[in-house]
Amino acid sequence: MGFATLSYIIAICTAGSLTLNVIGAICVATLFGIWWIFDRYRRLQCRVRLEVRSPKPAKGLILLLSPYRVKGVENLEEKVKFLATPGAAVQASDFDAISIQASNLYPQLCAITYHQKTLREVWLICSDQSFQTGFLLKEYIRVVYGSETISVNHRSEYIVNPYFDDQLFRVAEDIFATTDIKSRAMIADITGGFATMSVSLAMACVTPGRRMQYMESPRDDQGEPIQSAPLRPIELDFDPVLHWGDDLTRQTVD
Repeated sequence: MGFATLSYIIAICTAGSLTLNVIGAICVATLFGIWWIFDRYRRLQCRVRLEVRSPKPAKGLILLLSPYRVKGVENLEEKVKFLATPGAAVQASDFDAISIQASNLYPQLCAITYHQKTLREVWLICSDQSFQTGFLLKEYIRVVYGSETISVNHRSEYIVNPYFDDQLFRVAEDIFATTDIKSRAMIADITGGFATMSVSLAMACVTPGRRMQYMESPRDDQGEPIQSAPLRPIELDFDPVLHWGDDLTRQTVD
């Protein structure tokens, strides 16, 4: 029906004298232009571009914590309790005694190391069970990097129910809203904590201008993680874009 109508209009516009033919040609070109614009507008869709790359070092870092775990350390609970005590006379060697580099805090330690040159502030989001781990990590940062270099936010306001997604989402929103560091200069690490905590933090970072990362472990030819190898941060940057066509753009950058 549309083709027949268009043919009829073309026939009318091009019939008659040379002047009418010129006018008709202009009308046909105009109709074609209108159709082309309409077709492009119809295909215009809001898409999401996923870029995977190593992140630019950040000024602000949000970390998720789970209860401290490590194998083969005697009297672990007592040692951790001492190290997590504010004001305790702690030295760097004390953290070797609890094998912190072999613990489940290793991804967070690698994240801090990666961003340390620009890092100004760290936020620790934890559960009731991992609140002590936050004091442990805060003390580690103070001893290794200095409290004047990196400010650590570890407060009761950042305790969340790991199975109540909306609570952590609101905590993350509050962090982004209240800090004086711009969103693009911050990054949230979704590696630690419980799986539901990672999902909630990731949801908060889908907002344009926010960044998140996870710590990737190098793997051998069999696909198994290489023990004690430095972890590599991978940035997941979800930005809404206006995308022509139907394909989802995915760009990988080393």
